[in-house]
Amino acid sequence: MQHGRIPECLGAHVSVKGGVHRAPVRGRAIGATAIQVFTKTPGQWREPDISRESFHTFRTERERLELTSIVAHDSYLINLASPDPLLSARSEASFIQELRRCEAYDIGFLVSHPGNYIDDRSAGLSRNAAAYTRTLRAVPGRVKVLLETTAGCGTALGSTFEELAALRNLIADDVRHRIGLLCRHLPPLLVGL
Repeated sequence: MQHGRIPECLGAHVSVKGGVHRAPVRGRAIGATAIQVFTKTPGQWREPDISRESFHTFRTERERLELTSIVAHDSYLINLASPDPLLSARSEASFIQELRRCEAYDIGFLVSHPGNYIDDRSAGLSRNAAAYTRTLRAVPGRVKVLLETTAGCGTALGSTFEELAALRNLIADDVRHRIGLLCRHLPPLLVGL
């Protein structure tokens, strides 16, 4: 691999039915060199109890099968831009658990959608940046968050590269290096990684 180049990957979002530790085998079975997974059921708040054996098996199988890249995607319920204090607190707690599971599985990237501002776009960007800052500080480590573009419907943040870049710039300096941008419909762009 040449310095500064990302190796070509062929991948898919694979099922984690029966446990996340089964995902590497499923990915390799379809010829993938890269996979994306959910580390929990994406439409539920419930946090799973995962055994150390599951984490170990996942890491061992990943290495054995020579998967070049694995990314996780956070829960669809998380809204780090919400003005609702209860939803905001629940979202931060869930995102912290997402980061911890990625660390335990040795998954280097966590894809996240910025969320919905509901009230005011600028206020939503500020809340979102503050929440990413707090959660990354709560889980030090190597996991990087990839902010993914959205369709931009309603009050969703992150429909443009410029808005994702503005959000990244609002995140505190000490954790900003752990934030990248993932723009759909374009080649992957990993800013600052």
